[in-house]
This record gives sequence, structure tokens and C-alpha cells, in this order.
Amino acid sequence: MAGEARRGLARSGMAGEAWRGGVRSGKAGLVRQGEARHGAATQGRHGIQNKKRRIKMANNKILQLRKELDLIREKNNGFISPEDVLEYAKNPLTILHNEFIWDDTEAGKKYRMLQASGVIRSVYVTIKDEKRDDKIIKVREYVSLTTDRGKNGYRHIADVIRESELKLQYITDIQNELNSFRSKLKSVSDVADKYAEKIFKILESEKKTIKLRKKA
Repeated sequence: MAGEARRGLARSGMAGEAWRGGVRSGKAGLVRQGEARHGAATQGRHGIQNKKRRIKMANNKILQLRKELDLIREKNNGFISPEDVLEYAKNPLTILHNEFIWDDTEAGKKYRMLQASGVIRSVYVTIKDEKRDDKIIKVREYVSLTTDRGKNGYRHIADVIRESELKLQYITDIQNELNSFRSKLKSVSDVADKYAEKIFKILESEKKTIKLRKKA
């Protein structure tokens, strides 16, 4: 009994089959090692949880980046440039520091300047229309106006929209970009080009309204 029953059929037979056969390494083994662990369950519920965790971490990082960019902007009277970002990011305790590859060669410096511009352009903000609650627009938080490009600088979108002169320049820049894009539109669709022309005129009307408000 102790021989056959324990070490025979019961242990090496049924138990062996259950442990190493159909249950552990067989069908149940597939469920444990296949679908349940690496398959559906991992890429399903746990996968979704991991994805949510990554998204949350990414969102926290963006918030921290925004705070640091805001600090830089405030220190420079509402103006921010890649040089300002690089200077701030030299501090290894900042979040911005980890956004750069720190190489002391001249080529490395130029590359970091491009990286700094990329960091500034990577942050977006949503703008809500005061008259329409359902109208929410996602735009870059920092924009580079033509008048600032000689200094290689950016301004916060809220400051640009608030200040009449900056807003006028911003609209003009959009019109110039639209005109550059119209040649491409015209090559594929005359209708699209006509819509672009209408948008241009609407922007021109907005500029006139801003100028009238300034005179009032």
C-alpha cells in the first residue's frame, strides 16, 4: 500500500499525470504558463493596469516639466528660450536634466539646443471657449512668434492670446503658414484651397477686431 499506492499509481501515476501531465505541464500548464501568465491575463487585466501606470507616470512627468518651464518663463519676464532651459537643466536635481544627453563636445551642445527646443514644443495645453463649454482646443503651450525667432525664443500661449500685439503677430504667423500650405492644398483640391482662403479672411477679420479694440 505504501509502495504501490504511495509511490506507484497514486504518486507516480495519477499524481504524476496531474503534476507533470495534463494539469501542470499539459492543459493546466498551458493555462498557467501560456494564456494566464504571459497571454491573455498578463496582456489583459494586468497589461491594462501596467499601461495605466505608465500613462499616469507620463502625465506626472508632463506636469513636472510644465512647472519647471513655468519657473523659467517667470524668471525671464514671460520669455523662454532653449538657452534658458539648458541653463536650468544643468542642475541634476531638476526633471529637465533627465531630458538631455550631457556631452561636453560642441556637437553635443548644439544637439542639446535642439533637444531643448523639442522639450518646449512637447508640452500641450487645452483651451476652453468661454462661450461654448463643448469647445476645447489642444495647442502647444509655448509658441515661437516670428518676431522672437531671432532670439530663438518662445512665449506662453496664454500670454500671446492675452496681449494684443502678440496675438496680432500670432495670427499673422498662422496666415503665413496657411499661405505656404495652400500651394499643397491647391495641387490636390480646389475646394480645400477655397476653404483655406475663407479661413485666411476670417483671421484677417479677427485682426481688424483686435486693432479696433486697441483704439477704443
